[in-house]
Formats: sequence, structure tokens, C-alpha cells
Amino acid sequence: MMQVQPDDIRTKLERATSLHMIHWQVILGSLVLTLFAWHMAKKQVEERISKQFERESSQIVELVQERMEKYEDALWAGTALYDTLGGEVSHEEWFTYTHSITLEEKYPGINGIGVIHAIDPADIPAFNASQQRERADFRVFPEHNRPIAYPITYIEPIELNRKAVGLDIAHEINRYTAAEKARLSGKAQITGPIVLVQDSTKTPGFLFYAPFYEHYGDEHDHNHAEELQGLIYAPFVVKKLMEGALSQENRHVNLHLSDDGVTLYSELDEDNPDYDPDPQHEQTVTLNIYGRDWSFEIESGLSFREAQGSNQPIIILLGGILIDVMIFALFTLLARSNRQALHYADMANIELQSKNSELEQYVYTASHDLKSPLFSIQGFANLLREDLDAGNFQNLSEYADCIITGTDRMRTNIEVLLELSRIGRSDEDFSLISCPGLINETIADLSDQIEAANATVRTHGSIPNINADTVRLRQVFENLIVNAIKYASEDTPLVLDIEYTNLGDRIRVDFTDNGPGVPEQYRELIFQLFQRLETDIHGTGVGLSIVRRVVEIHGGKVWIEDGPDGGARFCIELPVHMTFSNARAA
Repeated sequence: MMQVQPDDIRTKLERATSLHMIHWQVILGSLVLTLFAWHMAKKQVEERISKQFERESSQIVELVQERMEKYEDALWAGTALYDTLGGEVSHEEWFTYTHSITLEEKYPGINGIGVIHAIDPADIPAFNASQQRERADFRVFPEHNRPIAYPITYIEPIELNRKAVGLDIAHEINRYTAAEKARLSGKAQITGPIVLVQDSTKTPGFLFYAPFYEHYGDEHDHNHAEELQGLIYAPFVVKKLMEGALSQENRHVNLHLSDDGVTLYSELDEDNPDYDPDPQHEQTVTLNIYGRDWSFEIESGLSFREAQGSNQPIIILLGGILIDVMIFALFTLLARSNRQALHYADMANIELQSKNSELEQYVYTASHDLKSPLFSIQGFANLLREDLDAGNFQNLSEYADCIITGTDRMRTNIEVLLELSRIGRSDEDFSLISCPGLINETIADLSDQIEAANATVRTHGSIPNINADTVRLRQVFENLIVNAIKYASEDTPLVLDIEYTNLGDRIRVDFTDNGPGVPEQYRELIFQLFQRLETDIHGTGVGLSIVRRVVEIHGGKVWIEDGPDGGARFCIELPVHMTFSNARAA
């Protein structure tokens, strides 16, 4: 089986720490599918909305056409009445007829229905006289120069249209033109935009004519326009007409109706609560309505936007983008995780190399310091054998004492090495402790040594409680205090200042003495195993090694600085929140 080389593994891991072409292809493919699905959904919704708008627009135009045809039927029914009665209809008969057809119920939107007679202007006085026999206040007005007069003779309901009675429509061009077209064509016609004299609101309107003749034949075939007897007509206010024609419809579109550029009716203004200043759809339809070209401008309203609104395309788009973002985030997270894993592996490798170096130094130092008493024991044992062989018993007791001293040194060294190896190799008892409180307890325990050395120990500042191993941390504080006492100046009483500093998520404890200090070249050396600056002072040379080991196990660091007035300052920095497992990982 082929063995995988470490370099190959690392190369694969490094490739996995960044996004590659395949990742971008997956993301791009997903994005393309999202946009395609969004486009198709949007297109379907737009087609559905467009068809709905076309249906509603067509419905408005058809409703207006149907209503006008219904009004036309009413006008032709009036002409039939004249034909039935031989061309003569009295005011009372017209009143009876219009009330029999329930005008307002059957023809909503109409302003009335009436009769216009066609007469020679010279016959106006006689016409007035004949009509005044029934209505004393009747008269034809106003005067004009047209060759024919078209006075409004009857109109019902009279309450709404009284001002129009007697009005000669020939005085005004739009009314006259449409009347002449009806006379000449024999077909129903409407006028151009006018204002009805009876309309107090002065809004746009029109008149609707249907002609009747003296000899009324089949199929309205009028080859002799001069035989025109008159017009059955209906006046309209366009606003009222539209309200009657469209009021029952649940519309979502708005209408602007115009004739030759003149607005007849408009819902396209801000007064209309359904007006949409930015309509989704709009169209213009032009139709010939009884001789006039009416322009229907139709726009979708706010209610159309609400009724036809669909969130499906945007939901598809946002959902797809969200999925794309999640895919990208997943790829990025995996790459970042791989980078972190590689970083942790590198750090672990560096830590392992450091530990190996430390172990080598440890083994070297341990073997050296164990060999020294062993060589001493071996040397005095050889001397003892030589004197025994020579029968010289004078130095036996001295040799035995030296051998015992050497074994005691070896036993002490072995115990120290075992103690140092135990630090950090088992789950320590971490708990929330007060460093100032622990230091005060340590000072109290060492009070005899402090008093014997004529030393002064002072504390300053305050720090928060930290998570630490009480026993090991007490060992650190005790070693530093005892170390200061051991190496104090012989001619100056020891003053040891212990200062606490709060660094936020870390704390610092400084032990500053007024002793001889530590030369800079030895400040790292004295933390190593079995290293002492003065060999004539009793000790094992492992106290500061224990200090560093315990502090590092807690995730902290220790170093030496110059004191402000000479002497040495031992500085310890520790995290506030630390568990044993985290400390070992650190």
C-alpha cells in the first residue's frame, strides 16, 4: 500500500482553506436557477395581471356601449309613440308615456327624455301660441340666424330640466350640428361636449338625438330629410351617466373619457382614492359613439395593485438568494474551519517542539544533577573499599557520612523532579479565589520566617477574583516570598511590596523587593531546573521552575524586571477566567 507523505496531507489541507472553481460554479449555478425561476414566475404573474387588466378595460367600454344602446332604444321607442299617434303628441300624453316607462329605474344615468320639434323660424310665434294653451310660460329662446329652429318642447322629469323647456338648440353649434346629422342620416346621433342649461354644476354633458319624420316608414329609410318632424332626445351629464353605467361594478381600473380632446369625465386625479400615480397598466381605446369619437383612457388603480399583487416572484427570488448565501456561508465556514484546524495543527506542532526541547533540557539537567551525588557516592565508596582493604579504619566514619549525604541529595532531587512532573498532569482543583486573600494567608503562614528575617511585606491595590487552583497558586506565592527572604541583602532589611493591578480580563501581581536584584543575563536562566545564582544558600534550585510551571498551567506568564529603587520585581499575569482544560490547551 502506498504511504501518504505528510507534505501531501498538508497540501490537501491548505487547498481546503480557500474557495475553488467548483465552489463558485455551484454558487453560480444555484444563482442562475434562482434567477430563471424568478423570471418565469414574474412573467406568469405579469401575463395574468395583463389579461385581468384587459378584461376589466374591455368590460368598462362594453358597459358604456351597452348603456348607450339601451338609451338609444328608449329614444326610438319615443319616435314610435309619435308614429303610433299620427305624429301628434300632447304634453299630457308625453308626461304619461315617460312615467309609464319608469325612466329613472330602467335608465339610470339619464337626465331626462324629451321632444324637440323642427320648425321654420318664421313659425315661432304661432308655435309659442299653440304651446301656451297648455303652458302659459312657454316660449322659444334664444334668437339666432339658422334656417331652422329646434325648440325643446317637452322634457321629463320637468323638475330637473325646467330651464331647458323652450331652448332652441340650433343657437349652439354642437347641438345644431348633431341635430342636422340626425336629420340627414336618419340615425341616432350625439352632440359634441356641451354644458346643459339645467346643470347647476356646469360639468361636461351631451345630447342624444333620434329623428322622427312626418311619413315614418320601415327600417328608418328617410330619403326626404325635409320631412323631419322633430327629434326625441335625452340630455346627459357625463358624470351622472358614468356613475349610472359603472356604479354597480367592482372596478379596479380608472377611466378618463374625452371627446376631441375635451374631457368629458375623469377618475385620473388625486381626489379619487383609488388613483394610482404610477399605474401598473394603461391603455387607450377610441370608439365612434353615435357620430362622435370617444377616447377611453384606462389605467389600473391602487385597488388593482392590491388585488393582483403577488409576492410569489419576490419570494422565489429572496428564497433562492438566501439559499445561495447559505451555500456560500457553508463553503466559507468549511474553508475557515480548515484554516483554523491547520492553524491549530501548526500551533500544536510548535508546542510539541517546545515541549520536546523542554523535555530534552529536563532530561539533561536531571541526569546531570542526579549524576553529581552519584559520582560522590561512588568516589567515597571506592575510598572506603581501599581503606578497608588496607586495614585503615581511621576515615571510615567520614566516608560513610559523605555517602549518606550524597544519597540524601539524590533522594531530594528525585522527589523534586517527581513533584515538578505532577504539576499539570492531573485535573487540578480550579475554583473562584481571591489572590489578595490567598497571599495574606501565605504571609500569615510565613510570619515566623518574615519576622526572623526582620522583613516587611506590604500589599497595594485590588483585583477581581479569578478561577485558579488554590494549592498550586499558594505554592507560587510562597516560593516568591521565600525566595525574596533568602536572597535579601545582608546589610538592609527586606521590604517586599506586593502590588495588584486589574487589566480587565487579566490580573497582574508584582513582587518588588529591595534586594541585590537579578542581572539581566540570568533572568531566564534562574527559571530553569536546578539553577541558582548563589550556591552557598540552601535550596534545591527548583522553586522558580515550579513558579513558571504553575503560572503557565493557568494560562499566564511570569518574568523579571528591575525594581524602581534597585532590587528585583517578579511579575505574574493571569487570566480572570480559566479552566484547567483550557489552560492545558493554552
